[in-house]
Amino acid sequence: MPDEATLIEAFKNGDAQAFEELYHLHVRSVFDFIYVRVRHRETAEDIVSQAFLNALEKIDTFDSRRGTFGAWIFRIARNVMIDHFRSAHPTQSIDDAWELPSSSDVPRDADAAIRLGEILALLKDLTPVQRDTVLLRAWHGKSFAEIAEILGSTEAASKMMYKRTVEKLKDALPVVLFLFLSSLS
Repeated sequence: MPDEATLIEAFKNGDAQAFEELYHLHVRSVFDFIYVRVRHRETAEDIVSQAFLNALEKIDTFDSRRGTFGAWIFRIARNVMIDHFRSAHPTQSIDDAWELPSSSDVPRDADAAIRLGEILALLKDLTPVQRDTVLLRAWHGKSFAEIAEILGSTEAASKMMYKRTVEKLKDALPVVLFLFLSSLS
């Protein structure tokens, strides 16, 4: 399979199939990242769809010197999610979005239910940036450079956030190991 840069260039040159390949490379991990935050399958699907539509419309602005397509699409999806919460709950801070009541369909999604059951309790007391940093690193295997790009920070700040968050979670080490092992499957 061609690398991301080759696929993006092919798409820019008129090969619609190239963007479809990019979509298939990243859709599941982007969906998982969003689903953990919104805890509602249809909402996550809508956000991910909108993120890929935004990426499709703005593919000319993508610069591979600034990062990977994977990090770029995660950042777009995160921004679409933030916009969703702002418009759906204009009086509620995005920082509180984790605590929104859920009419989730978790029982229909057994894989997500297993992961969510273990991590929700662990992540509940973290800030949104701490949660995203841990999820992106441990569950999605993103590099610190990619995390920095997604969250709009620096690589050093991402490393420090991850280190401090893991230190905060050291009492919950078995769950952190679960997150790591889940990211390998």
